[in-house]
Amino acid sequence: MEKAQAWFQLVQLSDSELLKLCTRDFFKGTGAGGQKKNKTASGVRLTLDGLQVYESQARSKDDNQKKSLKKLRLALASQFLEGDKVISEKLRELHPAPETLILPYVQSSFLRINEKNSDFPLVIGGIFDLIAGAEGDLEKVSEILSVSKSQIHKFFDKHPSLKESFGKLKKYCYNQYNHE
Repeated sequence: MEKAQAWFQLVQLSDSELLKLCTRDFFKGTGAGGQKKNKTASGVRLTLDGLQVYESQARSKDDNQKKSLKKLRLALASQFLEGDKVISEKLRELHPAPETLILPYVQSSFLRINEKNSDFPLVIGGIFDLIAGAEGDLEKVSEILSVSKSQIHKFFDKHPSLKESFGKLKKYCYNQYNHE
């Protein structure tokens, strides 16, 4: 049996390599888009080790597949908890040096990276791993990255899709390690 890959290995795979590891389902889209969208199975659902993402906004199956791969990479990097438990250990193996993923995107004490940047999932996962490795102590994380705690909060405020995962991780660390 092949050794499971950690999140930081999975998000760096090519689209075709990542698709080989996923279960793919196609379904008919709903909503606006005309007859073609309602008659063809252009929606794409990808499942990998319990993580499931789907996309059906575009009329094209290829476009939906590309968008769902992007969502999957972000989910792999940001999903840390399933309810109150840490998700699959094989996926959430912490990166050995998460700051190396993030530091190139720290400029003048600001954390800056565009969601369209292909490294975005790696940076997000690196931040989550730093927080987990520091047992939720954002003061330690801010020292490592040379940014303020408020900059970390502002970064997640700019990315609402990640804000919930950030909040869950902070709450989990607080409960586990009793940090203030």
